[in-house]
Parts: sequence; structure tokens; C-alpha cells
Amino acid sequence: MAPGQDWSFINRIAAKVRARHRPVRDKSKLRLSEDLLDLGLRLIDGAMLEGLTARQAAIAHRDGLIIAFLSLVPLRRRNLARLTLGANLVEADGVWLLVLEESETKTHQLHEALWPLDLLEPLQAYLSTTHRLATPTCAR
Repeated sequence: MAPGQDWSFINRIAAKVRARHRPVRDKSKLRLSEDLLDLGLRLIDGAMLEGLTARQAAIAHRDGLIIAFLSLVPLRRRNLARLTLGANLVEADGVWLLVLEESETKTHQLHEALWPLDLLEPLQAYLSTTHRLATPTCAR
């Protein structure tokens, strides 16, 4: 713009802003994606432990799957909460696809991503478990 101009006043103003700035969120508890993936996989493995009810195991598996998934495919909370099997999570020929329509994204652009291959087996195990839990057994 003006290489000969003294722009140091901008640094002074910026220093004052930085001195008063308070972060909106506490970032001291942030974790690396690798750590979150490891935690998620440990929860999935732990869901198979003896002593858990079928419901407790399904919840532990679900929580681990969500943590591991978000470590690999970051989504906004709203998008995660609104994921719907068959609409946003679609299976075709053994491949799972995550689909967010234009109206569902912040940028209003279609978002498609493959379900992470490392989490394909845990997803299928979770879906078959929840299907068994949701299907009432017939009394004989």
C-alpha cells in the first residue's frame, strides 16, 4: 500500500486487543485426532467385555464409534445429531457414504464423504446390534 508509511500504530492497537482478549472456549482440554481415534477404538473394544448388559455394550460401542468417526471426519454438532440412516448415511454395494445436502451444510454446498474403511466393521456391528435390540422377540 504505502511502503514508506509508518504502520506501527496497528501493532500497538493489536497488542491492546490481544491483552484484553478472552477465549470463548477453554482450549486446555483439546486432544489430538490420533488420541481421539484411539479412545474411540478402545471404547468399541471395551463394549465386548463381560459384565455389560446388551444395552450398556451398545451404548459404549456407539459412543466409541462416534468419537472415532469424528476424529477422522469432523462434522458440526448439528450435522452429527441429524444424521439419518438411509438419508445421510447410505449403503450401496458394501460401501457406506455420508451425504449432507446443500440445506444441511453451513456453506450450502453438497458434502459427500466415504465412511472411513477402518470404521466399516464397527459400523456394521453397531447397526446389527441395535437392530437386534430394537426388534421385539416373540413370546412362545
